[in-house]
Amino acid sequence: MKLIIGLGNPGSEVVECIEGGRNEITDGCDLPDLHLYLGENGEVFYNSSESIGGFQFNIDGGTVSAASGGDAAAAGFMVSTGSDIVLGFSLTGSSFSGCGVLTNVTLSDGVRGLTNLIFSNNLGAEVLFSYYEPTDSADLVADCSDEYPDCAANEFDCSGECGGDAVVDECGE
Repeated sequence: MKLIIGLGNPGSEVVECIEGGRNEITDGCDLPDLHLYLGENGEVFYNSSESIGGFQFNIDGGTVSAASGGDAAAAGFMVSTGSDIVLGFSLTGSSFSGCGVLTNVTLSDGVRGLTNLIFSNNLGAEVLFSYYEPTDSADLVADCSDEYPDCAANEFDCSGECGGDAVVDECGE
C-alpha cells in the first residue's frame, strides 16, 4: 500500500508516495529521500539520493554498545560507537547512496530514536538528513490518489470546509 507523507495534516508541504504505512517502515526504501529511521531490531534505515561519505548521530534515550553490517560495512566504512554516539567513515574515500540499512546497532532499552544527525558526502560537504517521525495514520486516506491531501475527510463542502456539511440550495446559495 502507498501513503502520502503529510496526508491529512493541514499545511503539509510534502506530497511523496512511499511504500508501506507510516508505522510500517521495514526498509530504507519506505522512507522519503534524505531520511533515517531506527527499526525495532536496531536497523538504522536510510534513503539517500546523495552520496554518503561519512556520518554521525546520537542515540536518543539509551545507549549503543555496537554497530555492524549494513551498506556502510559493505562500502568498507569503519563504524565506531560510544555510549550514545555512532560514527561512520571511510579511510579510502568510498561512499554509497540509495536506500536500505545504513548499519545495525545494538541498543539498550528505552531508545526513542536518533538525534544530532551529521552526514557528509565523499568530498566532505554536508548532506542534510532528517529523522523520520511516524505519525498515527488511522483516519487518513491510504493511497496516492488522495484528491485533497490536506483534508483527512478527503472532501470539502461548498463553503470550503474540510469534511463540512454545507450544501448549495436550489437557489444556488
